[in-house]
Amino acid sequence: MQHFYSPWRRVQLLFKRSPKFSVVLPTHNRSDVLPFAIESVLSQTKQDFELLVVGDGCTDHTADVVKAYRDSRIRWFDLQKAPHFGYANRNFAFHECRGELIAAMAHDDLWLPDHLEMLYSCFSDDKVELAYSMPVWVLPDGLIVPTPFNLHDPKLFDEFLALRRNSAAAVCFVHRRSCFIRYGYWDENLTNNGDIEMWGRIIKGGDCKNFRYLRTPTTLHYRANWRTAENAGPVELISWQTRRASLIRVAPQLQIELIPGKSEQEATWRALKADPTGWTSSIREGLVRALDLQFVEVEPQLQQLSLALQYAEAERWQARARHGLIGHDSSWLPYRLSFERGFYQDEGWRWAEKEASLQFIFFQIPQEVVIEWSISGCQYHEMFPFSVKAIINEQPIDTWQFTVTYHIHSLRFKPLEKEFRIRFISESSFNPAQIGISFDDRELAIMLTKIEVFQ
Repeated sequence: MQHFYSPWRRVQLLFKRSPKFSVVLPTHNRSDVLPFAIESVLSQTKQDFELLVVGDGCTDHTADVVKAYRDSRIRWFDLQKAPHFGYANRNFAFHECRGELIAAMAHDDLWLPDHLEMLYSCFSDDKVELAYSMPVWVLPDGLIVPTPFNLHDPKLFDEFLALRRNSAAAVCFVHRRSCFIRYGYWDENLTNNGDIEMWGRIIKGGDCKNFRYLRTPTTLHYRANWRTAENAGPVELISWQTRRASLIRVAPQLQIELIPGKSEQEATWRALKADPTGWTSSIREGLVRALDLQFVEVEPQLQQLSLALQYAEAERWQARARHGLIGHDSSWLPYRLSFERGFYQDEGWRWAEKEASLQFIFFQIPQEVVIEWSISGCQYHEMFPFSVKAIINEQPIDTWQFTVTYHIHSLRFKPLEKEFRIRFISESSFNPAQIGISFDDRELAIMLTKIEVFQ
């Protein structure tokens, strides 16, 4: 039977105090796990909410499950089956919401106790219209794995909108109710991915500046029972399954002890209900260890790739030097070198400002580093002489003077750390009118001619 409200009932709701949150929980024939989703909502540390359970043509015992709760905050909508995933029924419930914020829930997912409290903190900034927490998946065998998904990355956001990549389930998201007025409701004509389309519409509508990503996990998302091996979820899950043994070794708490004949949701809820604070803290600690493990196992592969790219770059510059395309030697060894403020690049790297800096990152501390500079291209000899100071990690190491054009200077030093920054500061009044333009007589260019590293 379809649930509807009389005009008088709507007037009553208008005068009733509005809660901070309206939690919308759509469901279709999952009375076996629905109680645990409802319990995780009712057990929130922030209790200022209403819970709208939206039945999408349920033919099992869902209605009995919901009616068993004697909580005035729960509202039950027993609606006929809507097309596809029932987006029309969700929109019906959204129109009935009274909360300032809309929180998405699913019948087969769980919230950690402070989900609403932590997401609520993201909306202290009036400009924020949508927020979500770090996605966490629970596999059918009870393994809990993190799948960080930061939509502040423009490339990832584009992949998200194109439906090519997503690990953030709807259960992670909260948005302002005013978004419905500004950006519209769910697209009832879509066969799937209505949540992604809605979140994308909100974020794009706010010029990608109206959302927050909370890097703390606050939800547990379970694989839907209709999924198969072919559509089992994001590719990250396959990666975690291949590292299952290593993951359990470093974070055994991420393996839920399943109960024979019971769902993984029920097993999780029993453990969570027994010690809400302790269990939540333990799981978050385990997820941090999991991400550390992921980095440790992937880092060697990244280093090998980085070395290959650096050797290729070295070969390219050395070939250019051999063919006379650049006027300096490129003696490179495996490390990362970043040219920061003060540098520009044409046929080589030139410094033509009062201050410039280089950042070095080594895999191990070298025995010695040699940097060679030469000065050229200036006809304003009244600039000479002028001095230059070299500073490493804010510690002065050398000062020298350039007196004539084509003067060459070598700086030798022993690094004390694997990562450091060298700043070069001119103590003269030199201030060229233009830089980076060929055949400009006003240009004073200090050319980096050689870098040598001795291990």
